[in-house]
Amino acid sequence: MEDFTTYTEVDASGVLTVTATKITAVNCDRDIDAYVYKDYGVDYFNGILVPFEIYLDSASDTSSLAGGPAFTVSAVGDHSDFGFWDIWVSADRIPAGGAPKIALRRGYLQVSDFYSNISLDTIYYCLLKREADSNTVTLEIYSDAYRKTLLDTLSVAGFGTSRKYRYAYGFVSSNNSTGPKDWDGFVQNMSIYRTNPAAAIYPSDVVSRPSSIRHIWRPGLAVMQVGLGDLGLDVDIAESAVRSELETAKETEQPATGIPAQFPVPEGGVPISSEMPPELQNIIDAQRRLARLAEIRRQLSGNLPPGERMRLEQELAEWMRR
Repeated sequence: MEDFTTYTEVDASGVLTVTATKITAVNCDRDIDAYVYKDYGVDYFNGILVPFEIYLDSASDTSSLAGGPAFTVSAVGDHSDFGFWDIWVSADRIPAGGAPKIALRRGYLQVSDFYSNISLDTIYYCLLKREADSNTVTLEIYSDAYRKTLLDTLSVAGFGTSRKYRYAYGFVSSNNSTGPKDWDGFVQNMSIYRTNPAAAIYPSDVVSRPSSIRHIWRPGLAVMQVGLGDLGLDVDIAESAVRSELETAKETEQPATGIPAQFPVPEGGVPISSEMPPELQNIIDAQRRLARLAEIRRQLSGNLPPGERMRLEQELAEWMRR
């Protein structure tokens, strides 16, 4: 999960409150700069999966506009500074008197798609997605934390297949109108996964269908990616879930899949699992393989003695055959 306290906050008007997991805005008008961003480096983001939550307070004025997250190629600023291919998710009450909505936007005043059936004072659980090298970005909007009840899927094209992004934002003001059009609400619990997943497994899926991966989940876990891509993230998530379960669970009921229903609890009170779940082991093995291949290629790109280069080339060939 992103730690917003490591981001840069621009808020001369003092309308934002930033904690590790939440950015709250009060009286964020449409004529001020207020944004929270982080520089990840040139071309850092290509394929992305971003779970987050957004909330629009009923105290927001009509015609108010703000929100997050956002991703930009090179722009640092509010929404009015965004370029043609930049990505922004907002919540707003535009036009005045219109229904409140969540929007997926490309660039500044370029193309948008809206979900206009949201309720004020309600948390919405979202998944912002872009497949690697895709021209299209989508936003899935759910009513529940497990992201099982899909309300709508927004889709905007025209981002360009070669586009990559440098800056990530947790919150962005619009700064494209005159006040008073104060926005109240928050963005929270945002994670960023650089991956092009083959599948996403959610905690509720694991509960509802028999699977040997079941006992590594805990209810607070938002999402786990299974597939190729940034597998290090997958391993971190899975290992964190396993550690949490082993530290807190005394026994775990399992479906009829041949997995023991109970873990023996030694004197120290920490349950023991006698076998690594095969799904987790596959992820770890694949991550180790990719990491070693990357390290070997990095070393081969430098100046090496002939004997060392030959040894690394042989090792590379062995890893490639696995």
